Amino acid sequence: MPLNNLEKLLRDIPAIRKESDGFYFIPGKNSGPALDTIFALILDHRIMSFDIPGLCRLLSDDFETGADKPVLIGRELIQEFSRFEDHIRVEVSDDAMRADLIFSAESDATVFRADMCHWCLLQAGIRYGVSESDIRSGLLQRKTRFTAACGKQPESSADAELIFHEHIFRRQNEHPYILTKIDKGEILAQKLPAAEGTAGIDVFGNQLPSTGADIQFPPGENTYLGTEGLTLYSGVSGYIEYDGESLSVREQLIISQDIDYNAGEVHFAGPIIIHGDVRSGHMVWSEEDIEIYGCVEGANVVSTAGSLRVHNGINGLERSKIEVGKHVYADYIQDAHIIAGGNVVINRYVTRSDIESNGPVTILGDIGLVRGGITWSEQRIETNVAGSTACIPTTFIIRPKLSAEDQRQVHSLEARQQTLESHQQSIRRRLDFLSLLSKRQHTLADRHQQEVQLLSEELIGISQEILRIEDQRRTLESVDQNNMNYNRTLVQINKKIYPGVRFLVGKEELLVQEEIDGAEVRLMNDHLFLKKYSKPLHYEQPAALHT
Repeated sequence: MPLNNLEKLLRDIPAIRKESDGFYFIPGKNSGPALDTIFALILDHRIMSFDIPGLCRLLSDDFETGADKPVLIGRELIQEFSRFEDHIRVEVSDDAMRADLIFSAESDATVFRADMCHWCLLQAGIRYGVSESDIRSGLLQRKTRFTAACGKQPESSADAELIFHEHIFRRQNEHPYILTKIDKGEILAQKLPAAEGTAGIDVFGNQLPSTGADIQFPPGENTYLGTEGLTLYSGVSGYIEYDGESLSVREQLIISQDIDYNAGEVHFAGPIIIHGDVRSGHMVWSEEDIEIYGCVEGANVVSTAGSLRVHNGINGLERSKIEVGKHVYADYIQDAHIIAGGNVVINRYVTRSDIESNGPVTILGDIGLVRGGITWSEQRIETNVAGSTACIPTTFIIRPKLSAEDQRQVHSLEARQQTLESHQQSIRRRLDFLSLLSKRQHTLADRHQQEVQLLSEELIGISQEILRIEDQRRTLESVDQNNMNYNRTLVQINKKIYPGVRFLVGKEELLVQEEIDGAEVRLMNDHLFLKKYSKPLHYEQPAALHT
């Protein structure tokens, strides 16, 4: 005899057994059915007297699978209630988190059982959150509508979060150009991924993931993401720029305004370009090149390892100090102090300024004038005109600078000498007082006479030590003549030298007392010589000025 559908289903599902009008689940059987299979069996064959929450627990992971006692799933439908589902409607909320049972107006709720309500819920696809107690309570109170199942909301998730580099928010509005340089490959920002909490589930049994909102990195120019996608790196060395939307790294600090009280100080270790003036009382500091399209007016500029180019000029107002690790290029220098580790190239003139350069100093161009101050080079000085008709003292020095160790020794000796001279003055003031006291009293007490003797001896000792220090300083500051190149031009004045111009090379000195139409200064046989030109030299503007 061929098997009917129910018999075939039961044969294929050994974990379910039918006895009389009842259906039983046998936990110990292998290959137990999925919950959906049991639900399909209930719906297809109208099995009643079942408990959906109980069935869910039955097939959950924490059920004691070792037990082998059969569990009643339900019984076959009683015929007199075969059309009960025509009188019960299931309504699900839009978010699928609630399912209500609604009974038709002409029906009598007292004739329905809880398993019938379960059957209708199951037929509507409700798989989670069915409340047996709420169903029985609603039927008992003869309600025409009540909630029979509720879903579970997700809990305890956390949104993704960006952790920015500490220097991004350190910039103050009152100091917009005081910036910290970061290195290539440095971490700019890191992302904490969204955290997962306890997942929710709707009444249809669908999982509702509990994951916080994601957030995207704001990558900008010169940045890149790491392979894991959680770290943003700098692609170059520079400073961080964040506009609230994108994060970039700029290699150069470009300023389109004057550096004054509105802009504040400028402090950035990378290259700096200023499309304006640097006004009095302000500082521009960098480790690399600085380019200023305006002029420097009474301000200080420091580039510890780069060059300085001032397209206009430097008017120091007798307070500017310019310290540059490499070269200085400017249109003019006036009333300023320049210290350069490399070349100094000036396009027009230098007046009342002091220049110290480890490389050649060149002041040429249309004017090419040096008037007043001291121009010091370790190698060579060239200009067109030196001094003025007013005989303003103008000094040119060719002398190697001291080594770093010798400079430290000189500074130490200077400090010691200042301490001794201060003590010397104090002793002299005390001796002057004792002398006045002796005149007033016509004599001195024995203790005062002894004090005068001791102070006088101490004063002699201090004076002798000061002389020794001065000798040591002169020795350190003297030029090693063996290292001087005698066979080259040390100072070259192309067009005019006025009286009052002084040349110092090593320990040798030469003072010009007449007007000369150009000359070269050389050191030969420990003496300075001025080689005069018969007519002013023709010169060409150096290429460095055009760069």
